[in-house]
Amino acid sequence: MLIEKPTYQDRLQLVHNLWEMADTYLVLVENGTGAGFTLINEARDYLTQVFTDPSEEKLHGHIFAPCPHNKPCPRVSQNTHCFTECIVNEPIWTSVTDKEKPRQLTKYSYLIVKKGARNKAECYPRVLQENRAHKHTHLQLCLPCGQLQRTVVNKNKFDRHVYGCARSVACGDLLPVVLSDEASPIENQEISENSDEHHASEDTCTKAKESDVPEACH
Repeated sequence: MLIEKPTYQDRLQLVHNLWEMADTYLVLVENGTGAGFTLINEARDYLTQVFTDPSEEKLHGHIFAPCPHNKPCPRVSQNTHCFTECIVNEPIWTSVTDKEKPRQLTKYSYLIVKKGARNKAECYPRVLQENRAHKHTHLQLCLPCGQLQRTVVNKNKFDRHVYGCARSVACGDLLPVVLSDEASPIENQEISENSDEHHASEDTCTKAKESDVPEACH
């Protein structure tokens, strides 16, 4: 939708109009390309300005997903893109049999904004990449403080509920743990399946209380 608008001003006007019409949520989706991510980030930057505009109090809100914060996207400073993947199947109304239906992995960029203040349950880090190894899980996270962090959750150093959640989360999920307020920025680097990177210490990724962990992670 955004890519069909010829000018920057036209795109921002469309985003503004859609946000005005939205009751609670607004969802924007573009193709998983550099151009698609640029358009989504463009809309994101504009909406975060609207959220703090005193003259637009009725339009105040927050980034619901994928970011757990309203700060600038940390991927932009690394000259990388934020994509999500999903499997797309052949439509059911076609004559192709189930066995013959092609399954295609498709990338897309998206943004979900929500009106009102952010609640506590939305202040957990977002999983950008995960890789499960023997007795530990490598995670790349987008933190509520607006930075990226790579951490490793292992069975020996972490509470069983934190370890269980780390083993069950997928890309795009929130990880229900409390992280330190500050995190060192990480380099743009894919998580290797055989990576021997340092394990996160408990002062960086603190143990979550059982009451803080969703029932699905118990």
